[in-house]
Amino acid sequence: TSSAISKEPTQEPDNWRVYIKRLRQWIALLPASSKVHLSKEDMAQIMEFGPQVIYTVGETVTALRLAYVISTKLAIPIVIHFMDNWKHSVEWASNPLLKGYQRRLSKYCDLCYSRSTNCIAIGDRMAEVYQRETGIPHSVIMNSVDVSAFACESRERDGTLRFVYAGGLHLGREQALRAIGECIDCICEETGRQADFSIYTSAENIETHSEQFSHLKNTRICNAVPHEQIVEVYKRSDILVHVESSELESNEFFKYSVSTKISEYLATGRTILFFGPKNISLFGFLAQNKLAYTVSDDHELTEVISAMFNGMKNEFSQNARKYAEKHFDISVARKRFEAVIDSVDLPDSAK
Repeated sequence: TSSAISKEPTQEPDNWRVYIKRLRQWIALLPASSKVHLSKEDMAQIMEFGPQVIYTVGETVTALRLAYVISTKLAIPIVIHFMDNWKHSVEWASNPLLKGYQRRLSKYCDLCYSRSTNCIAIGDRMAEVYQRETGIPHSVIMNSVDVSAFACESRERDGTLRFVYAGGLHLGREQALRAIGECIDCICEETGRQADFSIYTSAENIETHSEQFSHLKNTRICNAVPHEQIVEVYKRSDILVHVESSELESNEFFKYSVSTKISEYLATGRTILFFGPKNISLFGFLAQNKLAYTVSDDHELTEVISAMFNGMKNEFSQNARKYAEKHFDISVARKRFEAVIDSVDLPDSAK
């Protein structure tokens, strides 16, 4: 089925603009591969502090190399917390200039693994794959939130079904959001129902993408609000929207990634609509746990949004809030993190 989220990725023409783009990406990663020299004074201060564990999100050659050097000097273990799939691919994997960087990244990742007995992944699917590959347990810690602070009471209905999206318009998300806006317009025109779709995003995204939404009657592009005010935005919604596209699906770096907004969305107890490819981690996570309406093509999208005008499943919103309390609350994340730090040790081969 044709869909705004499943279009073939555009192939870059092999011209000077591409070469400049690749060169800029290579330059951008130079600081991420630079050598950091630890002086005697640096090591003295580190030893005075007396660390027992090194925690790192890795992601760069510099961070991993530094973690490995300190680990070997002090004979202490390393915990890597993976947020994206940089273990297998850099974000700009198609750039041939970055092949050497990827090799060094993989090398130091393996070296850090050789100094660990426990690591952390952002999601269950990543944890399962990485544990199978390395033999090392990976606990799961996603973006943690104060669930009670995000709770949203039922909104008094005013005759308008209100959809809200808060986030970026990169990685093809603008196409999926536009498709939702077009679907809402179609339904409103056919049925006479009223709806509002508010998209909160950065000024940079508005400047780049707002023209693509100018033809939509029920969609508004709004400036992003400070994070401490985002709950007020959520409270004005009936449905919170999240989208992904085939650009995320085809980028190995984001293969297991989960948007940091998801834990906030779940904590609100609001109904969630997810529109994205079926074979990405987030789709499976939301669908299997019955946390959201999950759709993957334009036909399903029309069916689900049409049904939403006639009422929504309370089961999804109730499940979402309970799941957030059990897995994403800061108190839960803290206990899980402490358990990893307390249990990690140097492997016998490194002692």
